Amino acid sequence: MVERCENPFVRALAFFLAASLLLPVLPRADSQQGRLEAWLDAVREHEDGHWDTPAQSIGRWSSADLRAVYQSLKPRLAGPAPRPPDVDVLLVRGAMLHTDIAVLGSRRQIPAAPGDRSVALSIDGRDLGQQVIDPSWEFARQLLDGLSETSGNKGLARLWYRATIAHMAKFSLLGDLRPHLEHAVGRFPADPDIVFDTGWMYESLAGPRTQAVAADLLVPRGMRARIEAPNVGDCLQRAERLYTRVLASRPDHLDARIGRGRVYSLRGNQKAAIADLRTAVDAARDPIQKYFALLFLGGAYEALENVEQARVAYERASTLYAFAQSPHLALSRLATRRGDMPAAQREIQKLLGLSPNAPDRGDPWWLYAMGSGRHTDALFNQLRAAVAAPGETS
Repeated sequence: MVERCENPFVRALAFFLAASLLLPVLPRADSQQGRLEAWLDAVREHEDGHWDTPAQSIGRWSSADLRAVYQSLKPRLAGPAPRPPDVDVLLVRGAMLHTDIAVLGSRRQIPAAPGDRSVALSIDGRDLGQQVIDPSWEFARQLLDGLSETSGNKGLARLWYRATIAHMAKFSLLGDLRPHLEHAVGRFPADPDIVFDTGWMYESLAGPRTQAVAADLLVPRGMRARIEAPNVGDCLQRAERLYTRVLASRPDHLDARIGRGRVYSLRGNQKAAIADLRTAVDAARDPIQKYFALLFLGGAYEALENVEQARVAYERASTLYAFAQSPHLALSRLATRRGDMPAAQREIQKLLGLSPNAPDRGDPWWLYAMGSGRHTDALFNQLRAAVAAPGETS
């Protein structure tokens, strides 16, 4: 399945290192036309969702190789209207090939070309060095930009962005996600789901994992680099503004309401946070959304020293997921704050008594950091169905 990532623990964070990396670049084909023919063969032979020989072969190409292919494709895109339908089919299949290369070949060695940028890599906030930005994402975007302006093509492109954004969010590939979202917003500026994803990205950039990498990032000796370290206050302000944009057009968008409630709370506006989060608790039918809203509601009440309301919210969250550890930790902290050490210890004992066989203890809290990434599988299934039935996506 395409949603499987070969390297799920490596987090590519959004600190761009503008540099000309002196790494080996694969030799070019004998001619630009030969490179184009090799690419066309790979598109024809590739089986969607598989890390097959065509994907592996093209996955070894540099950004310069892909730019040469696109220049060779341009005459086909600029032909007289109406365009032959096989051109759009080629563009879609090419985009799907490069999607599989980026997703399934994430651990491959990416050759560098002059002018390439890189991203910082980390695991749980620890700096792991830099890697060249995968050129497959930009190339796939270029191909889809070349599609004919039909409602079906627009719908398919929107679905492609939603699925690939979800994949990047699921694995915290923020370095890839930032330019990806900028392009998606340029194409679909009013789409509430894409605007939500942008707000989620800024909320994530303000988070402790990203900030830890920013603090510890090491620039290789001799590399001229400009580090775009995210500012927490600015990121939270942008996230709040984007969540508000979503809710202006989609008041029922609960993920945006929960996200805005959390950001309100992080920015110290607890009353506004409580209003959003209580609305989300009442409206949520998805237990995961209700759980998130209750945890954040408890935090907002706790920030106001309203211990009783905070306790009620945390306990309600605990009843939704019997093996979740976060509510017990929150209740223990709450008891400690009011000086009730026996109650604090009881909550910790409950936590220690949870199933040791579940690494995440069945706690949906880990899913919050994924944003729309928890819908990756469903979105890729929709995308593949749309590719298999072109023209039916709206």
